[in-house]
Amino acid sequence: MRRPSRRGGPTPRAAARGIRLPRPRCALQYLRAVGPGVMAGLADNDPAGITAYSIAGAVAGNRQLWLLVLATFMVQAVQVTSARLGGLTGQGVLRLVRRRYGSVFAAAVALTAVAANQASLIADTAALGAALELLTGISWRWFILPAVLLLLSATVILNFREIRLLYLAVGTLALSYVAAAVLVRPDWGAVLRGTFLPSLPATLAEAAAAVALLGTTVSPYLLVWEAEGEREVARTRLDLRLAEIDVTLGFVLSDLISYVIVVTSAATLFTQHHAIQTAADAAIALRPLAGGLASTIFAVGLLGAGLLAVPMFAISSGFVVAETLGWPAGLSRPCREAPGFYAAVGLAYLSGAAALVPGVDPIQLMLASQILGGFLMPALVAVLALLANDPAVVGAARNPPYYNAWLAASFVVMTAAAGLLVYQLI
Repeated sequence: MRRPSRRGGPTPRAAARGIRLPRPRCALQYLRAVGPGVMAGLADNDPAGITAYSIAGAVAGNRQLWLLVLATFMVQAVQVTSARLGGLTGQGVLRLVRRRYGSVFAAAVALTAVAANQASLIADTAALGAALELLTGISWRWFILPAVLLLLSATVILNFREIRLLYLAVGTLALSYVAAAVLVRPDWGAVLRGTFLPSLPATLAEAAAAVALLGTTVSPYLLVWEAEGEREVARTRLDLRLAEIDVTLGFVLSDLISYVIVVTSAATLFTQHHAIQTAADAAIALRPLAGGLASTIFAVGLLGAGLLAVPMFAISSGFVVAETLGWPAGLSRPCREAPGFYAAVGLAYLSGAAALVPGVDPIQLMLASQILGGFLMPALVAVLALLANDPAVVGAARNPPYYNAWLAASFVVMTAAAGLLVYQLI
């Protein structure tokens, strides 16, 4: 029997034989599962996302916590489906779209993903500078170019395994949000009611916050990153249970952090009727309400989020461009083997310097990027579901009914939220 390749995994024909997936047998196998899913979860709480969660808590209090719980199941389904595609076919999502539906359709999907990616990357680069300004007192503008060049150099020099370890180390800074939530002493009864009792947005501001919350939790870059990440760690079909553990762990932890950010903002900014536009504003507003320590802790978390998110968006844009054009791609490849991929990554990084251009308002761009993601994501979820259930792509190993149901729920919920926002605007 021919063994599957280390990089690509078995073909759809091999998948059709229906190999039974073994369960992990020991703790070391569970540790081996930590990979692209956990990395994506850590980066999903990017500065633009923190802004969206902070605004949700500031304008709606705890009333949108139930939506965040629902979004956790939605994003897990999206990520596991993307991981399955990567593991079963050895191809990224955009490469599969191009081969199955043609270059024109792939270009449209690619433009959708890149638009959302780059809007978030520019906003997150500005927020990374803002976090350093909060911690040092030096203007955020002085940090933009050095930060971009440093992160670009690390991406080119380090391989995927080293980048994964770096993400896990920096990701521990996100725990600072848990400490901030404890310091503000929220009304836990109101928190529980908001978690388990659904309520619809009553105002335009709440509708916009709901769309942004969904758009930042179930983000377009996730589809591209997870499938390519599975190729990077060279997991085959026999390892798909590890991929499922990886994704679930990553996004449960990620959304727990998101949850406490909403709780923190609801306990302070909502009760005091403070309006904010960025996560940096949220950190500053915490000073008179919860003390300087809570503000500093929030800023530390914002710094860690920026250090994780900017590389993730840049790398994802590189994958989108390379997949769409059929170029070799991968962080495990040296530059000479994938020059187009690394050029696209470099251009994506350098676009972050657009935050310095006069007239570009990173504050508005940050929230707008998350709302844009909320509008674009239903179409991308539909494409993902079609690929995951297409026998020509995955053979007999179609997506399990459980994940198909949550993909359908993701499409309906995000479409309804976008429609409600449009209705509020009208």
